[in-house]
Amino acid sequence: MDILLFIILQLFILGISGFIIFFSSRMLSGVEISSYQVAILVAMVVTCLNLIVKPVLLILTLPINVLTLGLFTWVINALILIMASKLIDGFEIKNFGWAMLLSLAIGVFRLFAGLAFPV
Repeated sequence: MDILLFIILQLFILGISGFIIFFSSRMLSGVEISSYQVAILVAMVVTCLNLIVKPVLLILTLPINVLTLGLFTWVINALILIMASKLIDGFEIKNFGWAMLLSLAIGVFRLFAGLAFPV
């Protein structure tokens, strides 16, 4: 794949992720994002945390993840969102329940975005 096309595709995915996070925060009263620029920053930080922290958490929680048939991954995604909210000013999640709902909303929107824009 051409490197320029790869970079453009990654920037497009980042923009879609930022929009999904921004729109989800508008639907959920327990999640606050101050601006769209902060939503893009949240998308970048969550992507980095997913690359670095999530694999470690998945390995550490493998037995419970197997017992719950993968549903515990939803909890890990919520924890990563809480980590991102601690790192970024302008992004606040009220409690763990709102993080779980945000994680669900992001998953649903990403499902529809993947159907609309197959990569």
